[in-house]
Amino acid sequence: MTDEETALRRRLGIPEDAARACVLAVTAHWDVHWLDTFEGYYRRRVGPTIERALDWLDADPRAVYSVGEVSFLARHWEQRPADRARLQAHARTGRLRMVGGGWTSPDTVLVDGEGLLRDWERGLSWCDRRLGVRPRAAWQPDSFGHAATLPALLSYLGYEAVGLARLDAATAGRLRAERSADFVWEAPDGSRVLAHWMARHYDAGDAVGRRASRAAGAVLALGLSSVDRWLARVGPGRALGRLAAVLGRLEPLGRTPYLFLPFGGDFAPVERRVPDWAEHHNRERYPAQGTWCAVGSFEEYARLVAFHADRLPVFRADPNPYWTGFYATRPEVKRCHALASAQVAVSERLATYDAGPAVEPDTLEPVREALCLLNHHDGITGTCPDRVHRLEQRQPLRRAVERSREELRVRARHAAGRADRRGPGGLAVWVFNPCGFARDETVTVRVHLPSPSGRDLGVVDAAGRPVPSQYVALARHAGGELRFARLRFLAAGLPPLGHRVWWLAPEGLEAGGPRPGSEGALDPWRIRFAPDGGVEVADARTRVPLCSGNHLAAYLDLGGLWRLGCEGLPSTWRLLRGTEGGRARVECDESGPVCLRWRVRGPRGLERRVRLSAGGARVEFETVVAAAHRTTVVAAFRTAGAAGFHRRGVPFAEVSRDGDGGYRPTYWPALGWFAAGGVAFLRPDAAAWRGEADGRVEGLLARNAFWEVAGSYGPWGTDAAPHRFRYAVTRAGATEAMAAAAEAYTLPPVAVVVPAVAGGDLPPVHSWLHVDDPRLRLAALRREGRGWRLRLWRVGDRPVGASVSSTLGGRSEVLPVEAARCVVECAVGGPGCKGGG
Repeated sequence: MTDEETALRRRLGIPEDAARACVLAVTAHWDVHWLDTFEGYYRRRVGPTIERALDWLDADPRAVYSVGEVSFLARHWEQRPADRARLQAHARTGRLRMVGGGWTSPDTVLVDGEGLLRDWERGLSWCDRRLGVRPRAAWQPDSFGHAATLPALLSYLGYEAVGLARLDAATAGRLRAERSADFVWEAPDGSRVLAHWMARHYDAGDAVGRRASRAAGAVLALGLSSVDRWLARVGPGRALGRLAAVLGRLEPLGRTPYLFLPFGGDFAPVERRVPDWAEHHNRERYPAQGTWCAVGSFEEYARLVAFHADRLPVFRADPNPYWTGFYATRPEVKRCHALASAQVAVSERLATYDAGPAVEPDTLEPVREALCLLNHHDGITGTCPDRVHRLEQRQPLRRAVERSREELRVRARHAAGRADRRGPGGLAVWVFNPCGFARDETVTVRVHLPSPSGRDLGVVDAAGRPVPSQYVALARHAGGELRFARLRFLAAGLPPLGHRVWWLAPEGLEAGGPRPGSEGALDPWRIRFAPDGGVEVADARTRVPLCSGNHLAAYLDLGGLWRLGCEGLPSTWRLLRGTEGGRARVECDESGPVCLRWRVRGPRGLERRVRLSAGGARVEFETVVAAAHRTTVVAAFRTAGAAGFHRRGVPFAEVSRDGDGGYRPTYWPALGWFAAGGVAFLRPDAAAWRGEADGRVEGLLARNAFWEVAGSYGPWGTDAAPHRFRYAVTRAGATEAMAAAAEAYTLPPVAVVVPAVAGGDLPPVHSWLHVDDPRLRLAALRREGRGWRLRLWRVGDRPVGASVSSTLGGRSEVLPVEAARCVVECAVGGPGCKGGG
């Protein structure tokens, strides 16, 4: 035993001769919104609980209380200034513990890597500024599955351990076989954290002093204090026997000398009796049972276990899926969250056009806070009742989308004004590429000509050469002159994180109107439709099919908001109907040298669209779906090859798996892309996919669940509204190719029409940033004083040595970057490179 371990044991009161000790931790798990709203929970449960916890800490020197979700503590800080001194004093002594330290307890399979980092960074920054503490242990007890890259993200933030309660059957089975609730969790990039699985759940200790814990969770969460008092009426003798029984159930998974017993389910009251129980147990039961009980925190438990890390199994685990129903529950939440996040990212990158350090108020800060709150594992998952969904999910997200969109427009128009637009005269089209790599994309602009000035417009480059373009829509003055047009053209050669200018010039174009047509081609794809509306995607040159389908299929789904009907009794999962084999009307409603777009009209008002774009590396789909009561709708494809083995994007990485997830069918969460059977499905609006050995691939779209029937209790909700989904297909390739394709699809270029005038301090073609290795991708760019903080993520699992060329800060510079882990930061236009993340 090392001196450090001995000192920690002594501080916790564990005798030197105790062969086994259990840390009893009184914790708080406060859902940001679940059965009630944030404000409702704060008024009825969280605010009074914090008051009682502080009173307990004041009165009992043995007390230790742990808080995980910082957003509620920040709310209390603002609401009750009189409690600030007590919060700071108990935090300094270590008796008020910040465990986790995230703004929420976020879901890690539906939120991208940058969104997760910002959630934890917001919480950690608040803890540091207000309380002067820095949590070293993360707390993810209730998340419905965990990203394989979670150890990389946590270690990047300085965490050393993480507590988990919900693991998939495969990972849980491995731990039981190893007889260990603790393991060293290794990410694909080699990063490691100590992980503890709470096999008896994160409220296991509540069974010691309460008549019922988990079955009464919904009642407790709603804050019925009289029920709380009745539940807690358990005598000390009976509690002592229950404590001994719980310790006995924990021991089979104790591979080190230490066990962990958490007290505190969802919104549970402060269990003030824990120190008394520990003392009574040590006095009356310890000599016979041999397990000493100490009151502490999860962070202290993790430090004790870390002294014996060489005894623990090392897993490169991908602990998914735990449940899958929430992947398609309330799809508007997921779509709006992703859209607002993308608009914030583009707006932040447009800020590179601001001259000098930012001094004006950050108008995007309310949007960022709203997105962090919706990261919550009952937020973006959509697993709350209708009322909470309407008040705290749908409305705030719609406001975030509109506010971030307006901010993007303002910043884009300002940025366009800085470019030199000398050209043919008239109007110029300024196009910004927010990605950190060069690309070709089709863009659409709106042109308003209130005064008659010509009959038609086309697009030309700096040399006056025509650029492929076509009208999407147009209106004319009485004399035939153009009044309004939506114009689509190919913006080729967009520089990385920069702009290029084109010009509008008189040219005769024809609008491509609706016409019959069941096939067409634009390099590199050829499209052919079947009578039932199914589409075959093939190589334009060889005509070799890549995939076919895009059929809609409805399953009878008697699961709930968390689970699909295939995940347990008494649920049911059965195919009801689909568009395959039916009849559909196919018409091409846009045609030209730049874009081909088809509309597929099926029975019962179903509508699907398919789009090909010149120079595009993908085929894009758009589908409108309304799920009937107790059904789930999927998009079904057929690949040319077997699709049972798949690769999929996860936060800042890729993982590979076979199709067996413990129950069938299994849908897998995918961030960015899902690759199977030689095809990559790019998925901004379809959160989960599955592939089968026969080549069938399905993407979860919409579901209309009602009650969480597979659990002892749960929320209720409905969602019969029509939802619009976008997804795309392309060829599966190397990881860096998939990452680039997904980013290009998620972050479209920004196009602005402005007067074509001389002036502007930037050339017509300009790039702010260039990374010379495609395995490094831009994650975020934020102003920091007079410079910029650049966050990159590394594609693949091998270290990367690269250089970043920047013109930010008014000067050119080249910075070397050594990426030994999946996330790396640099400072440009100011201090030097931080290092390898």
